[in-house]
Amino acid sequence: MCAVLAGWWVIVRGTPHRLNLLLITIDTLRADHVGAYGAPTGATPVLDALASRGVRFDQVQTAAPLTAPSHATILTGQYPPSHGVRGNVVFTLDATHLTLATRLKARGYRTAAFVGAYPVAAAFGFAQGFDVFDEEFHETSPIDQGAERRANEVADAAMRWLALDTGRENRQAPFFAWLHFYDPHAPYDPPKPFAERFAGRPYDGEIAFTDAQIGRIFDALRASGHDQDTVVMVLADHGEGLGDHRELTHAVLIYQSTMRVPFIVAGPGVQRGRVVRARVATVDVVPTALSTLGIQPDGNLIGRDLRPLMNGRSIPSDPFYTESLFGRLNCHWA
Repeated sequence: MCAVLAGWWVIVRGTPHRLNLLLITIDTLRADHVGAYGAPTGATPVLDALASRGVRFDQVQTAAPLTAPSHATILTGQYPPSHGVRGNVVFTLDATHLTLATRLKARGYRTAAFVGAYPVAAAFGFAQGFDVFDEEFHETSPIDQGAERRANEVADAAMRWLALDTGRENRQAPFFAWLHFYDPHAPYDPPKPFAERFAGRPYDGEIAFTDAQIGRIFDALRASGHDQDTVVMVLADHGEGLGDHRELTHAVLIYQSTMRVPFIVAGPGVQRGRVVRARVATVDVVPTALSTLGIQPDGNLIGRDLRPLMNGRSIPSDPFYTESLFGRLNCHWA
């Protein structure tokens, strides 16, 4: 009997604890409007604190200045010509392109997504691999690209799920949760008190509002006891023109204002306060996430594993691909 118990103890103690993954994507967030990236606005204390206790990638290129194509790249580790999503609403992510959720679910992860706008709705293939896909945004018509919900509503839904998760019997199985915040997207309409704090700068007001909601999520992680076993990745899908190069918003032009995005990783096993200056891309998110969770990325991914850079080593540089087909698809430009 003692031998049996001893054997059981060895098995249990020898089983590695698997980490959770929280992926947060912020729509339309320029890197240079985040404090950790040099912005003087004071709009992002939560993201700034996250960067101080994790790794901040300084030069990150997105694959497209548009929500659906850029998110498809973030979630698949493929570029738009490979995953096939070249614009919003018109294209669907085919199930043959494995998402991060599909990969992690196959390894026993519980998966949940809470999205803020219609371009990443289940109707366009973004729900694949998720046990829970929460998309209760305010929709005026089935094809309304403007259908969205505020960051606090996304956070509320995710926090309810986290609270329920705390009491589940199968909590020993790790989770992957994706939260998509849409608020920095035009039209800029920050709620109180952010509208007053950032009077005349409504874009920064929406960023500050979103940052505060992310802070609520981190508080919920601590309350659920998951803060010590969860890797957090925060990045933007694309930036915003704000008048640079005569582009007020995004989608058409390919300049750093819309193509450079923030990317921060923090959590167990991640070095604190490191800044990576090497140029990387959002296509690298999936292989890096898998590697950070102790899963070997497979050869079907275009993106690179950035873990060596996170640990102070170097990796070979790769060319990056970006595209904008908005003019051709929507305005019939040549």
